[in-house]
Amino acid sequence: MTTQIDSGQKAKADGKENNKTSGLWLLVLAGSLWGAGGLTGTLLAQHTGLTSPAIGAYRLAVGGLLLVLVVLLTGRSIPRTRPQITRVVLIGLLAAEFQACYFAAVSTISVSLGTLITIGASPVLVLAAESAMGRRRADRRALATVGLAIVGLTLLIGVPSSGRNLTTMLAGAGFALLAAAGLPP
Repeated sequence: MTTQIDSGQKAKADGKENNKTSGLWLLVLAGSLWGAGGLTGTLLAQHTGLTSPAIGAYRLAVGGLLLVLVVLLTGRSIPRTRPQITRVVLIGLLAAEFQACYFAAVSTISVSLGTLITIGASPVLVLAAESAMGRRRADRRALATVGLAIVGLTLLIGVPSSGRNLTTMLAGAGFALLAAAGLPP
């Protein structure tokens, strides 16, 4: 008598991990690490006196070393062609710009506000860039969505509180917008 095994059980029986399960856990880990970044950066700045660019540089250095280690341990190919190297360099520059501006934003205003503006502004900036480059025409629906996003962000940000003046709030919001513009794809 033979027993039928579904493909998921067969993969586990063969010693292969289910990609959906491992992908979910990697996503949860990445979200947790990213979510803790702003708070960790703020605490580092307060307790060590490091500047926002320094915190971003250390974070990039550690992340870059971990990526190199993963590439070496998994046997993946290292970028060798000019387009591959160009892509790696551009993404690295965008990541560096994002890190410096994001940590400047969260140290100037707050972790929650800096993160809110950075995440909330990204889709608006993507639509603006796509429209400017002619990749996508902004129709009424897209413009209405962007308008609602801007109104929502404005309402969530509100007026300066906790002793911050308008200039400080605008500077922090500016850093957050720059971070959103440099958010790597």
